[in-house]
Amino acid sequence: RYNSGGSMKSHTDNNLSSLTAILPQQYANTVIESLIEAPGTSALVWNARGTLLQDVWYKQMLPTISPGKVMLQMLIPSAQLDAALAIVIEKGKLHLQGAGAVFASPCEDFWAGSGFHDWPVNALPDLSSADHPCLLDLKRDLCLIHCVVESDQTRAVSKAAIDAGAHGPVVFYGEGRGLRDHLGWLRITKQNGKEILTVLVEEAASKDVFSAMASAADIHLPGRGYMFMLPQERGM
Repeated sequence: RYNSGGSMKSHTDNNLSSLTAILPQQYANTVIESLIEAPGTSALVWNARGTLLQDVWYKQMLPTISPGKVMLQMLIPSAQLDAALAIVIEKGKLHLQGAGAVFASPCEDFWAGSGFHDWPVNALPDLSSADHPCLLDLKRDLCLIHCVVESDQTRAVSKAAIDAGAHGPVVFYGEGRGLRDHLGWLRITKQNGKEILTVLVEEAASKDVFSAMASAADIHLPGRGYMFMLPQERGM
């Protein structure tokens, strides 16, 4: 499976999958502990927030309620994917309306340092859809939209996504580097803080949602941010 080359190893036989979950804070620890309880397993975890817009004018004067979310991402053997999805859905209560999301796609190529610990092939139990009916609710032909913008654009882009038929985006934070670092004193005119909006949509609606978000963010203008869309094999 792995081809050793110097201090690196690669994985190119398409038996790895990338799994990402967006979870309510109250269930996140239970999900994470269930997924990585076997020795050698691991997950990348970071904080995010949901989107709740205030459309009534007097409510806009109040602080926006931003429900906390936890995002986790794992690179696991594809044979373990169903088991991982079932754990995320059941332990994370994703069958509840607005609870969060989970999605997965094949990993075409993977490189890591020689000391990287591979996910054990038997870390999670084998199962079938009959054992876990929640797997039957997973949808195919999904797309994941990432939109990187400055924080003052987040509300407009979120509203555009919802108006176009998407669920409210999940937002997490980042920092822009590059051109700003070479502006000298002028760097104070350009924010380094960025917000990344994540939206999971059905493929049939993806172009409309993508176009609406791009228009709201003025992505066509220099320095306004960027967007991209990735197909997902399964998700909910």
